[in-house]
Amino acid sequence: MLTFTGAEGTLAAFANVTSPSDTESRLRRAGPDAPQLRGKRVLIAGVGALGSQVARTLATSGVGRLRLHDNDSMRSTNLVRHILLSHSVGHSKAGFTSLYIEDIAPWCKPTVHEDVPLRPDDILPLLRNVDLVVDCTGVFAATLAIASACAETNVPLISASLARGGDAFRVQRQIDEDVPLIQRTAPDFPPIPPGDEAESFGFLELGCTAPVHNAPPASVLRAASETTLACIDLLLGRAGRAADTVTILRALDEAPFDVVGEHRFPVAVS
Repeated sequence: MLTFTGAEGTLAAFANVTSPSDTESRLRRAGPDAPQLRGKRVLIAGVGALGSQVARTLATSGVGRLRLHDNDSMRSTNLVRHILLSHSVGHSKAGFTSLYIEDIAPWCKPTVHEDVPLRPDDILPLLRNVDLVVDCTGVFAATLAIASACAETNVPLISASLARGGDAFRVQRQIDEDVPLIQRTAPDFPPIPPGDEAESFGFLELGCTAPVHNAPPASVLRAASETTLACIDLLLGRAGRAADTVTILRALDEAPFDVVGEHRFPVAVS
């Protein structure tokens, strides 16, 4: 292929660098786990700032099927942290995230579900033929309902949420041998200490269904990366991760979260 610039006496042609565009050539860039991930089916609840990044990276890592659940639509303010571009504003987050994934990861077959049920009984039918559920709702009631349904059906769960304005995030795993999320209490699973009300609950924005957490994009990306790694390790049966990991990006004012880095719970007894 050639690209032409100029006109008449100044016309010039430049050769474009060619590269393969077939699916298998793209899939080689997905990494060594891609062949095993092709057969995996993942349900993602919440495809906002965090969930859309997780969905994108799971798809480009090789996951073959994604079920995207979200009942919200894109707004201009979402563009700062979401994977979608301005032409998606006004449309379904789940629907346009599905189109985005189909474009960049053609091996992945996403399906769109414009709802996030808040009752365990409504969630149970959604878990058939699912290898993993990822909760990125950031809504406590939704997380508890999803965790309860997953515990009842023995479907593995990864739940992720940002806190303290992006200064911290939590990635929780729930599998057979783990304490169910609904039963986790201090001191084995200490809560992230609240800051002032603005930090803890975010801010309200017209049209949003929940308070907006004011986490910066870098914090969202870090949380999404760690969440996706936890998902892939779980899907592939890799050991070594804790049931509950709190990552502190900026030191908080209470121990043990006054130390930057990963904090794993329950703490292993030596």
